[in-house]
Amino acid sequence: MNNKQLITMTSKEAIRYDIIKELISGKINGTDASKKIGLSVRQIKRIKAKVIKLKVKGVIHGNRGKNGNRKINKITVEKLRRYYMINIMILIRS
Repeated sequence: MNNKQLITMTSKEAIRYDIIKELISGKINGTDASKKIGLSVRQIKRIKAKVIKLKVKGVIHGNRGKNGNRKINKITVEKLRRYYMINIMILIRS
């Protein structure tokens, strides 16, 4: 079974991935990678471990493609819209 997926990355993530690949291959060390990316060495180690485990997906934010936890339900939005429209009509008529 072929599990190919299209992965969308920002240019920042693509640069991070290239730097982490250099780190994994031994061309640069963790300190150099942290300076290039602008993160701490600890964060670089964490990203490196994710890239080793998940490949390209390791540099992409885990919440990409998911709805935010503060998103308001569509039904609630529609109820609020109706409520405000009714109250605006009442205010206009009075």
